[in-house]
Parts: sequence; C-alpha cells; structure tokens
Amino acid sequence: RVAMAALRLAAYSLVFVAAVCAESQFQTLAHLRPLVSDEEQTKAVRELLSRLLGPRAPDFLLTVNRSMPGPEEQERFELRTLPDGRLFVLGSTGVAAATGLYRYLTTFCRCHISWSGDQLSLPSPLPAVPQPRRVTSPNRFRYYQNVCAYSYSFVWWDWERWEREIDWMALSGINLPLAFTGQEAIWQMVYISLGFNQTEIDNFVVGPAFLAWGRMGNMHSWAGPLPNSWKKNQLNLQVTISSAKLAMF
Repeated sequence: RVAMAALRLAAYSLVFVAAVCAESQFQTLAHLRPLVSDEEQTKAVRELLSRLLGPRAPDFLLTVNRSMPGPEEQERFELRTLPDGRLFVLGSTGVAAATGLYRYLTTFCRCHISWSGDQLSLPSPLPAVPQPRRVTSPNRFRYYQNVCAYSYSFVWWDWERWEREIDWMALSGINLPLAFTGQEAIWQMVYISLGFNQTEIDNFVVGPAFLAWGRMGNMHSWAGPLPNSWKKNQLNLQVTISSAKLAMF
C-alpha cells in the first residue's frame, strides 16, 4: 500500500511538473527588489544593531536609502565616521547596511560572529574610518543553505535561534536563503487535495531528522509520522522567519 502511494505521488509530481513547464514562462531573478520601504528596512537593521551590540548600539547610526549613489541593480554600502565619533553606515538595502556594519566590526574592531561564539569587545572610542569607504557587491544575489542542513540543524531550532541566524545572514551579506521550514504542512494540504487520506500520508512521511531525504525523494516511511501539531508549529515559525527576512532582505 505504501509502495502504491509512493508510485501515485511520483506520477502526480511528474504530471504537475510537465504541466507547469509547458504552460509557464519562468523569469530570471533580476527583477526582484525589497518589498518594504527604506524606513522599514532602517528600523529592522537598527533593531539588529541593538540585539547585536546592546549598550554600544548608540555609537552607530545605520540608515537605508536605495537611492544612494551607485548602480541600482547592485547592493552597496558606505562607511564614515561622524564628527561626534559615531560610525555612520549607509546601505542601499537592509542587508547592505548590516554587511557594512559587520565589515567595520571585523576590519576596524577585530570582532567576529559565528555558530561557535562571538567576539564583540569594542574599543572605546570607536576607531575612526580615515575617509569614507564605499563598497559595491559584484553579485546581485548571495545564496546560502542547502537541503540537508535543514535536517542536520535547522529543524530543531526555535525562533530565538532563527532570529540570530537571520541577523548573521544579513551581517554576512546573504540575501537569498532557502525557506524550507513548514513545508510539510503545505504538502499535507496537497496530498489531501489529491485524494490521499491521513493514514496514507502518515505512513509515507519521514521524521524530522530525515526530512532532507524525504524532500529529495530518496526515502519514505521512516521515523514518522509527523504530528499535525508539529507541522502547524513549523508553518507558523516559517511565517515569522519570512517576515523577519522580508524586513531586511
């Protein structure tokens, strides 16, 4: 029965993919732009700054202005020291501004942020930038993550850990991460619409540690089922994750 279910899923998938490819004209990604205003991105990146540096955050001023000088299709940032000693970071996007902040922290303050720990001991006063420094990314998109990492690590994360990761992505200049969290809740609705019942679905899916292999189609019916409450919680988490990304990316 499970084998038949797998076969039916494969058949439906092939039909769906063939239909989409026959009827759709796929765009490149070049048209993508931030969905929120400069003001909203400025607010988001300043909140990142506060989370990152706490009481030292007032020593920095971060602003997003997509009309800043430079090629419109490429992200860019500018660093300069203000007369009062604060570090001013201007970015064309929230990610660009965050990247500029981290460039200053690593280059001028010898700071570092990683999965294994942080070094954020800032000198006082802040080292001055001798002259305005402007950097333009040579690439429109900077991709991050892979299918397997979601089973190795991410599937066990709560929002607090995800928020830290999203901050790290922005600081590292990443603006094209994957978004797999909550996918199983969507597949549940798709399977039901195709006529499968809950027992068939439960018998087919894999557990959280094996989702990568289930999603790639090379494993089924292992370490499951996934409780509906878990799928719902993961979907809600993805909504929060996506909202945070859209505020800066």
